[in-house]
Amino acid sequence: RAFTGEANPQSPEGDRCSNLSHAGRGLALSLAAFVQERTERYWSTAGKPKEPTMVITSTMPRAVASVYGLASSHEQTSALNPIDKGALGAGWWDVECHGDAPPWDELENRHAAFFREWQKDPFRTRFPGGESYMDVVKRLETLLVEVEMSTRPVLIVSHITVLQLLIAYF
Repeated sequence: RAFTGEANPQSPEGDRCSNLSHAGRGLALSLAAFVQERTERYWSTAGKPKEPTMVITSTMPRAVASVYGLASSHEQTSALNPIDKGALGAGWWDVECHGDAPPWDELENRHAAFFREWQKDPFRTRFPGGESYMDVVKRLETLLVEVEMSTRPVLIVSHITVLQLLIAYF
């Protein structure tokens, strides 16, 4: 399952780099209870000694804050950071757009040439000054090997694009 946290809109750092809102904190506590219940169920049938859940987050404050209710420690890695939208992310996209759905209609209106290129090959087309989805997959490769080798439950807390690529892999 994928969960999304809500950022605190009053944070001076903006939507992507903020502390959790009241609703986001509630979701973090619910996530902690969910992970606790699922890992207890796993270890009760695993037939081997219990180990702590492997918890990995992006380095973004919202992702890190989302695991504050968990008893186990966590690892932060920039491999799980959101896709770098380059010049687009530093402008209107991150400021005016809220929610997890990319604003494709608005992107087409504001950056028609880029949008046409992106439609031809969305996986390999880089955002101007940023990354492509293929770039994100490449930065996830080492993490994927680590997760595949794990013999204990794993929780990854990241951002919608990264989670979609991980789900597509698994």
